[in-house]
Amino acid sequence: MSITDGNKGNKVSKVSNLKVEDFKVIDNYYGNVRLTWDKGSEDVSHYEIYMEDENGNKELVGATPTNAFYVNDIERQLTIDTKTSFIVRPVSKTNKSELQNESKITVEWPKLEAPKADFEVSDPIVAPGESITLTDKSLAENKVKWKIEGLHKNEELEGENVTVKFDKPGVYTVTQISSNPAGETINKKEDFIVVSSQAKGGLKNLALNKDAVANTQVNDNEAAKFAFDGKLNSKWCAFGEKGNWIEVDLGKEMTIKELRMSHAQAGGEAASMNTSEYTVEVSKDKKVWKALKDIKGNTNAISKDDLGYELARYVRVKINKSEQGTGGATRIYEIEVLGLDSEKITVLDNKQALIQLNSTIENIENEYKNLGKVDKEFEAILEQSKNVVNMVEVEKEEILKVESNLKDAFSKLKQTKIDTYNEQLS
Repeated sequence: MSITDGNKGNKVSKVSNLKVEDFKVIDNYYGNVRLTWDKGSEDVSHYEIYMEDENGNKELVGATPTNAFYVNDIERQLTIDTKTSFIVRPVSKTNKSELQNESKITVEWPKLEAPKADFEVSDPIVAPGESITLTDKSLAENKVKWKIEGLHKNEELEGENVTVKFDKPGVYTVTQISSNPAGETINKKEDFIVVSSQAKGGLKNLALNKDAVANTQVNDNEAAKFAFDGKLNSKWCAFGEKGNWIEVDLGKEMTIKELRMSHAQAGGEAASMNTSEYTVEVSKDKKVWKALKDIKGNTNAISKDDLGYELARYVRVKINKSEQGTGGATRIYEIEVLGLDSEKITVLDNKQALIQLNSTIENIENEYKNLGKVDKEFEAILEQSKNVVNMVEVEKEEILKVESNLKDAFSKLKQTKIDTYNEQLS
């Protein structure tokens, strides 16, 4: 007959010498911490690791049989002087844990900074009557406000995701105001949303199946044309870390807005093979080239680069670093040049002329009221000018002509009043 200790396996040693070996903070918001402690008794099965916020709320973040643990992507509380605690609790081989044997340690974050404001838009250009969605991408914010401003729209909204409908054509500025207890950050993007009847159906891939060339290729099955065929199971591939280039001819000058590239990962290959650095150039004649983007540190499987609203016929991508590491080859599965099949977008071309006409109308209308004289012929010209502002999509030359006619008509009206006044004096 043998006697056994019924408590054997339930008793665990207290966690001792708990330390923070490393605490890294990224962008003042994310944290990575490495914890270590002394190795416990043989009765310890594993350790549970908890994270505790300033309000005492605990969250189990993991478990380990060893005496070290790494917690990554911790999101800080949005307080000026944030503190986060970590609790290491031993668990016996009979799955029993005793709170009195746990150990706790606290880390202090750097002082909270104002948010890093950023946002995305569902569509940068839409047709009248359509809507866009603005999505907040800020770091360390707890409140987001928006302002949408244009000749025919002034609207304020609040929230991380907002949807805005545009009834009239025009060019609109978006202002994002992100705030937290440390302050606010204003992110203003002028002429960011374009509303045009020319955008009906959205942006088109102007490069699809167009003539393409590259300085080199691995073989005929991985030639330049395969980067413009609309498929993700074919690609352009070229050996070399840098110096390669690929170019597409759109056939004629068009308005381009975005370059979208599907790198190695988009085609099912390793993320480490995604193109890291490249330059985007455009040309109208293939002689004079203009650099629009110089990208460094890309890790995305599909990159999206805003090109503004540039008029070009040729688009070229120069590879400055083909992969995430050194050496290797360039692998591009698809290049899309998104834009409109037009040499100009009317609402962008006439924007300043329309703003100037609207200002002229306001100034002249105020002066006209002070004249104390009613002139039906002039009022008809004034009304015609207002109609042009409301129509928006009018050629710039026509707007300038309407403004000139309005100024001439008002000058004649004022001169008539002066002549009448002089006649009365004489």
